[in-house]
Amino acid sequence: MKKLNVRSFRLKLAEQAALAAVKYLNGKITSIYLVQTGAFKEKEKANQLCEELKRKGYAAFIKREG
Repeated sequence: MKKLNVRSFRLKLAEQAALAAVKYLNGKITSIYLVQTGAFKEKEKANQLCEELKRKGYAAFIKREG
């Protein structure tokens, strides 16, 4: 059985979500499904992933709950 690389999988999910969001914002599609790419206990870890996604051109953001 192939071992899942969680980081790679998470980034692939983020890429697909970002591409869909851009198409939605540009009016190319009329509905969108959003995917959360991570949940972190430490703010710094959330910031790291968010910045990595932004460097790759995604409109990433952090939403705090609780």
